[in-house]
Amino acid sequence: MKVHMSYGAILIIICAFLSENKLIFLIYLTSAFFHEVGHIICAKALGIKLKKICLDFAGARIYPENNLNSYKSEWLLCFGGPLANLTVAFVCYICFCFYTSNGFFGISAVQDIFMCAWNFAESQSISFPGTVSMLILFSLFQAFINLMPVSTLDGGRMFGCVCSYLFGESFSQKALTFMSLIVSVILWMISVYLLLRVNAGLALFSFSLCMFCKIMDNPEERRLNSTI
Repeated sequence: MKVHMSYGAILIIICAFLSENKLIFLIYLTSAFFHEVGHIICAKALGIKLKKICLDFAGARIYPENNLNSYKSEWLLCFGGPLANLTVAFVCYICFCFYTSNGFFGISAVQDIFMCAWNFAESQSISFPGTVSMLILFSLFQAFINLMPVSTLDGGRMFGCVCSYLFGESFSQKALTFMSLIVSVILWMISVYLLLRVNAGLALFSFSLCMFCKIMDNPEERRLNSTI
């Protein structure tokens, strides 16, 4: 399996390491790494051979060596990444609760996670609770984003698999395009609200805008046999 990296990905990595937030960026890369490992493990379990992995500014894309032979295989392959993020978040949550002696289901543990993550972002100093709490939040963020029903994300392909199986691929393409546009517009509206109200949300604004442009550029991208 070959690994390719675009110039955009290289530029983003260089800029990130030159910034003051390199520790946060490394933790985010770790959560992204586990996400792709989840896809790879699922591919191995399903007997799907992978041709290459391409890294670009939007993340990684995995190319199967052969056509996927069923909607079930594609659905499971897509779900592998978010499942890996949720597993990492759960394991880190258990470790965090043991370390801080918090109850596993207490509200205090959740509050401590956000507090430790905030302190870690402010101080930029390595600590076990701070690192683990950031990895929990980034892993949950990765899972949530990728499970959204958008054509360029895992959730969109999973949604498309279900629609194709139940209603046919022609309906699936139209439904997926419609859902993708709705979700990207909602995210864009939220980002605009955050920018106007609290002067935040620039990253969400850029993400939703790029996602919208990509959907409009190729609104009927074929899911099956494409990249993950």
